[in-house]
Amino acid sequence: MIDIFKPSDFRLRPAEQTEAGLIRAHYDDVIERNNSLRAADGTLRYIDWVYPFPLERVRVTVGQERLLVVEPEVQRERTRILGRGAIDATFITDTQPDPEIWHDVELPANALGFGKFAVRAALLGRGFGRTVAIPLLVAHARETEASLLYCDALPHLDSYYISLGFEARGPGGFYSSHYQKFVTVNRYTLDLDS
Repeated sequence: MIDIFKPSDFRLRPAEQTEAGLIRAHYDDVIERNNSLRAADGTLRYIDWVYPFPLERVRVTVGQERLLVVEPEVQRERTRILGRGAIDATFITDTQPDPEIWHDVELPANALGFGKFAVRAALLGRGFGRTVAIPLLVAHARETEASLLYCDALPHLDSYYISLGFEARGPGGFYSSHYQKFVTVNRYTLDLDS
């Protein structure tokens, strides 16, 4: 089911410290939903990170103004009606690519990276990331005068990022001390000057 979302009904803004617990719960919700999805062969489609983003790290990232949230323009009204805030999507931005993953790809100095892109579980599969979250992030990147947007993601997301106009830049990876193994990711860039 694809919904009709209008980017103009939403905004992208820096997270606030008072939202750290809500953001942590948002990631828990998304991880729980994603970890229930299985590939055709029965294996998990996502890495099963129980605590992929500890609360203290959320607080530090918010303090660095790198954690961005997508919410409706009418968030105050939603909070009044529901009694709490809701975060529809999150991103962490970075201007320094992970050298372990991007060591062989030269990126411009004004490139903007993003990671931990998470759409609220209730919105997964409804076109929210494609029609609202990514376009808001692209607009934000252009406002910061970035010439390139980059990210890395697990290989099963290849067709998603390519369908959004990102160029596949080949595999990369990192060693996970948690899993004690090498994790392969695919790398993507989106030229913002074209």
